[in-house]
Amino acid sequence: MGAFLFLFAAALLILGIERRTDLPVDAIVGVLFTASLAAGILLTPEPELLEALFGDFTKITPLGAGLTVTASLAVVIVMAKIMRPVTFSIIAPDLGHVSQLKTKTASLLFLAMLALVVALGVKFVGTLLMGTLTIIPAASAKNVARTLLGFCLASVLFAALAVLVGMGAAYYFGILAGPAIILSGVLIFLLTLVSRPFV
Repeated sequence: MGAFLFLFAAALLILGIERRTDLPVDAIVGVLFTASLAAGILLTPEPELLEALFGDFTKITPLGAGLTVTASLAVVIVMAKIMRPVTFSIIAPDLGHVSQLKTKTASLLFLAMLALVVALGVKFVGTLLMGTLTIIPAASAKNVARTLLGFCLASVLFAALAVLVGMGAAYYFGILAGPAIILSGVLIFLLTLVSRPFV
């Protein structure tokens, strides 16, 4: 809960900075992410640092896994409901306002869902790699998708595939699951580079 509240506050800060400056969102996210990472490293005890950075699947309880699945389903449902106004807020905010779509509310909900997803993912792959895991599946989907719906579906598919392949590799080779998941995502990205758009 604490991680979610912190991430949601950071998301609101990103939104506020974006509206008051000409900086692109990815630049703002990069600055805040590296600053938060540096502060976290300074505040985290050294014995717990590796787990904080790369995660630890072995400490996830059945209850925690169940809550994660439930929260993930909730995110999917909410995103399906706010997809249209969020799209307008990104592509044509003025048109969304004229159409009386609640773009601001949808943007806040989107940020809340993003914060929730990151908070859930930190337990699996750690702080350092979660930032990458939110980028790679989307980049892979962009290589093959021709529509917004196809992009969203492909992003989810590639993320799930990276997790499954990474977890399998971690179990088989006895390596850390976090880096294995990220490398699986990178492999998927490289494969999509040579693929033609299909969704």
